[in-house]
Amino acid sequence: MIVAVLSTAIVFGYFGGQGSSVPAPVNSVAASISGRVKTPNNRPIKGATIELKDANTNEVVKTTNSSSFGYYRIVGIETGRSYVLSVRHKTYLFAFPAQLIEVNEDRTGVDFIGEIID
Repeated sequence: MIVAVLSTAIVFGYFGGQGSSVPAPVNSVAASISGRVKTPNNRPIKGATIELKDANTNEVVKTTNSSSFGYYRIVGIETGRSYVLSVRHKTYLFAFPAQLIEVNEDRTGVDFIGEIID
């Protein structure tokens, strides 16, 4: 028996003999999304809620808040799927509060720009 480690999957297979084969590795790679919540003048927006939902089921997958410098990061996201990433804040209004994202690898620079509600 041969054991091969491929990425994050371990594949067991028997070589030799008729009809033997090695199963394809399971895609269980996790990715991250990160960015910044800020004003048009590049000032950070602290305490914004960033929510990641499954695009097919509308189920909330992950939630986080922006830091005092406006940065956020969501980790452990299953790849090969589509998500809706949205932002909200009690003091700021966002022209584009949601984005449809296909996650196949780590995504950086996914920013949101908000203006103070009058």
